[in-house]
Amino acid sequence: MTRDELDRTRSRILNALRRTIEGARQQRARVISRAEEAPRLLAGSPYEVVDLTGNPGTDLDYYAFELVRLQDLARLTLEVFENPGEVREGLAAFDAAIPHLRKIRNALTHPGEDGRLDQVAWFSKVVELKAGGNAETLLDPRYGHHEAAEALASVLQDFLRRGLSRLG
Repeated sequence: MTRDELDRTRSRILNALRRTIEGARQQRARVISRAEEAPRLLAGSPYEVVDLTGNPGTDLDYYAFELVRLQDLARLTLEVFENPGEVREGLAAFDAAIPHLRKIRNALTHPGEDGRLDQVAWFSKVVELKAGGNAETLLDPRYGHHEAAEALASVLQDFLRRGLSRLG
């Protein structure tokens, strides 16, 4: 690629990154807001329970879609810009923090009769119900998963902007 083509590619990825991380932030805010406004059972007591059974889960679905877009932007950056170390490390940390991201997103975008979502429940996070009453978190926008997304977005933004300033 020529310098001009690389510069345009950086700009395209930066534009997509801006939209993607903003989408993730909006969906995260909606998940948190819905949980804050959810009905409380035994409100005020030490046994208070938040009733999230009315949550349709769509905000979590869209959150998963945005994080996969973020992951794809990092992969594209690695491919186009010859595997820059900081992006490779940022993506590895992101993938380690959210190992089930593709599992949940793929099941949502490609529904079928295979039962992949039969044991999955949406609250203010997505969990897979396990035997014995346990649950494994697949996606939780409230804490570490979102921090991992913000960190990867920051690494991508820094790398791409640095390249633009050198090329300009």
